Amino acid sequence: NPMAPVTMQDIADAAGVHRTTVSLALRHHPSIPAQTRDRLLEVADDLLDTSGTTLSLKNHRDHENLEDGDL
Repeated sequence: NPMAPVTMQDIADAAGVHRTTVSLALRHHPSIPAQTRDRLLEVADDLLDTSGTTLSLKNHRDHENLEDGDL
C-alpha cells in the first residue's frame, strides 16, 4: 500500500506555520528568515524519513519542483 507523498501542507501542519510560509521558505524567499527556513527543511526531512515517501509540492494554483539537493 503506497503512502501518500508529503505535501507543503503536511510540513506546515507539523511545523505550526501556514502553507505559504513553507512555500516561501522552500524557494529561499528573502522574507523568510534563514533560521525559519532551516527549521522547515528539518521538519520536511523528518517527515520524509518517517514516511518513506516523496515530497509533493503540488497545490491548487501552481506546481513547484524541488531539484536534487534542495532539501
